[in-house]
Amino acid sequence: MRVTLPLLHLKRAAANFIPMNLPIKLSELITKKMNTKLFVGNLSQLTTTEDLRMLFARTGPVVSVEMIKDRDTGKHKGFAFVEMISQSDAGKAVSEYNGYLLDRHKLNVMPARNQGGNTKPRRVSAYTEYKSYNESINTGHFSSRERKAR
Repeated sequence: MRVTLPLLHLKRAAANFIPMNLPIKLSELITKKMNTKLFVGNLSQLTTTEDLRMLFARTGPVVSVEMIKDRDTGKHKGFAFVEMISQSDAGKAVSEYNGYLLDRHKLNVMPARNQGGNTKPRRVSAYTEYKSYNESINTGHFSSRERKAR
């Protein structure tokens, strides 16, 4: 009889990006706190994700590197997020690479802030508001904001 055990709530990123040749046991990954994301700012346009992965791998195993790109142009915006396995490795990376010169740019490395999502309201285009207003006129249903405006 074959028994399979489910993977215990490991982050998808950790399961996908940890190189298999590292001497890390699964139990160590589960017990250690894995949320060790670092913000890396002031990146050159020449810097690649592989450059960052190789740089931060000097201080410890890197789980993932995510360069934030502009939706329209496809170029990266000059900052990235690097996730390390342990907090001690992340602390070493912050102390070692904050102010480090990479591709003629001084890096700004700090622990990433936890964002609970985008808290700013989404900007609505004028066309969407016009369309919504016309629909409410046709159906007779107005929101409280639209009632005050009339």
